[in-house]
Amino acid sequence: MPAASLPATQENVGRVLSWASIFGLILAGCSEARTLERCPEGQIATVSGCLSVASTARDAATESDAAPRDAAEITQGDAALDGGIAANDAGADAGATDASIELSLTGAWALEIVATDQVTSSSLNTTETVVITTIALVELTQTGQRFQTKTEICQISTTALSEFSTIYPEAAIAVIANQESGGSLSTDANRTRFIAEPRAQILGWTPVLNALTEQLPESEEDPRVVDADNDRNPGVTLEIKGPIGGEIYVASRSIVSLEGTVESSERISGLSETIRKQVTLGASNEILAENQILVVPGQDPNASTFRMARLPTMIEPNCLGIVTNLEQIFR
Repeated sequence: MPAASLPATQENVGRVLSWASIFGLILAGCSEARTLERCPEGQIATVSGCLSVASTARDAATESDAAPRDAAEITQGDAALDGGIAANDAGADAGATDASIELSLTGAWALEIVATDQVTSSSLNTTETVVITTIALVELTQTGQRFQTKTEICQISTTALSEFSTIYPEAAIAVIANQESGGSLSTDANRTRFIAEPRAQILGWTPVLNALTEQLPESEEDPRVVDADNDRNPGVTLEIKGPIGGEIYVASRSIVSLEGTVESSERISGLSETIRKQVTLGASNEILAENQILVVPGQDPNASTFRMARLPTMIEPNCLGIVTNLEQIFR
């Protein structure tokens, strides 16, 4: 019977110690005979001498408390410990999730997208790397781990293809419709991820069904083509500078996706991807009119990036304020 099953009363202790005395005598008799001495009242004779009943009861209770736990006790105790660990882990996870919620990103931001693309010209019969930089104003509204953005394009510039450069005039920039899209924030490995859903940047035509997936117009006779910049030419007019200069009239779409890290409530940065398609509807001369451009993302995805900076209070939240103070905003 386990020690814990016998109540440590004076009567039980006496029985136990009597058995122990007899057992002790038997062991002692193996080497030599020993005689129990007579003890005063309140004490019990043992082979080692007289012991107090009270102190012996305390020793028995102590041994009972120190007895090993049975399987049920061990299982219950370990389950409680596991439950506590799980609760702590859940609390840590909840804290990590709440980190992005507590971070306030609502406000006006400057956005710079640098896209490194492979551009092919049908007339030049060449493919080269072209860097296209877009500057924009973003009005961001955060609600918990979701956000909504309204993007206004301020400036688009490109590096040259061979000796030819494409210029986006202010009239063309002005007619790019503001784009609204959503996105999400998530906390992962001690960082807050920023994921902006794809948005469509349309120029020179009006989608009827879905701006992200609808096929572009192939000619100026397509009813979706609009003279957006009101210059009496189909689509939007871009300028070409080079050995053969002039104007091209285009319909285009750029699908922009952003994914990065929230560095602070003032800075966001990461990688960008832009899927572009452009159709030349006409031009100011026949050579340019025959040229079609094919644009695909570059082979190195890390070469296309974006960065966002919250606008300081002293800078007006508009395109003029951003373009004029671009270096100060991103320094």
